[in-house]
Amino acid sequence: MRIQPVFPYFLRMKLNQQDGAMREALREGFKRNYLGLAGDYQQLMKSKQAQERQYKIEFSDRYSQATIYHNLGLLAQALENYAEARVNLQTALEIYLEYQDDYWANVAREALAQLPD
Repeated sequence: MRIQPVFPYFLRMKLNQQDGAMREALREGFKRNYLGLAGDYQQLMKSKQAQERQYKIEFSDRYSQATIYHNLGLLAQALENYAEARVNLQTALEIYLEYQDDYWANVAREALAQLPD
């Protein structure tokens, strides 16, 4: 199985309406999410134990939520909806911390710190 990090047609059309920085941020988040999922599924395909496969499915679903919340937070920030941006970025941060992903937790913290009060 191979997962391609490519936006569906209707999302590409919507993206074309955004500015360049927003387009690039959303593309990168989308790509990162799907590359992570591809790695998880590749490991899942190799696993022979049912319990391990189930854990990986749950992990992939929960961890991918962090990327979605993070990207929604960045989008809300770009649209100057700072309350929604704060909620989404905080949720992403909590999930990153839950999975001990220090790099993305720090990225989320930096994004939160840039939001006006």
